[in-house]
Amino acid sequence: MADTLIQGTTIIEDKRSEKGEVWSCAGSDFNGSTPDTDDITLSSGDDGSLLASADGITCLKGVNIPNGATIKEVVVYGDAAASAETYFLYRRSIDSGIGAGATIMATANIGTVDEIINKPIINNEDFCYWLQTTSIDTGDEIWGARIKYEF
Repeated sequence: MADTLIQGTTIIEDKRSEKGEVWSCAGSDFNGSTPDTDDITLSSGDDGSLLASADGITCLKGVNIPNGATIKEVVVYGDAAASAETYFLYRRSIDSGIGAGATIMATANIGTVDEIINKPIINNEDFCYWLQTTSIDTGDEIWGARIKYEF
């Protein structure tokens, strides 16, 4: 689309509302939480993935999306073996701790996009957000994650 010329000033049209915004991370950005953080191998820079070297590994990644944004879709990518496992996008009140009860905003099998988002508007003043997987097993890989959002 051509730029618009108004009284000698070029105005560039803002396409964000049409295309939306994207947050993403590499698999190596996830952390293993249980049973032991030593049971994962993070990429040494060649592919950015996470590889499970034991069974029953839960992986977590904090999510930082601008306040007021509306989440439109979520996906965590991994290999075929990891696709048998589930991911969740959670939110929890920032002034409560362990056992406080997080809200599931999105969930699907790894490799599947979830477009049905519960409580989709980001409120960074009151809540924190993270992605979490169910237990991945030896040889399973997490490649990355993507969240699409808009204002």
